[in-house]
Amino acid sequence: MTNKVRFFPGANCRPVSKKIPNPSIARYAAAIAAALWAMLGLGNAYATGLGRGVDAFVILAVVVNVALIIAAGLAVVNAQRWRVALITAVGAVTVDRIVNVIGTSSNTLTILSSVIVLAALVGITLMASQR
Repeated sequence: MTNKVRFFPGANCRPVSKKIPNPSIARYAAAIAAALWAMLGLGNAYATGLGRGVDAFVILAVVVNVALIIAAGLAVVNAQRWRVALITAVGAVTVDRIVNVIGTSSNTLTILSSVIVLAALVGITLMASQR
């Protein structure tokens, strides 16, 4: 004879998991992607600042990437205007990276990747606004 313990749920039990709506998933995805992109930009700005010295390009890159991190934080907490903040910050980071490539004659592939990430983050953000 085996000693098996059986659990019989009572009347007060309810399911443990609950469905997370798709706009919330898209909001978290946009926040995570924006924060990652900002962290990569900050790392690049810090490395550039250490390599060639601090100039206006480096300072501007740090400012817009910190703004993108703040906008991602607004998305995580579901602030009232997080979509506007995130799209504005992503646009500012994209413009900064394009200007940085033109100003420093860096790799032009950075422009293409910045525009692709801009389109992806705006798309995810717009998906999060659907109810």
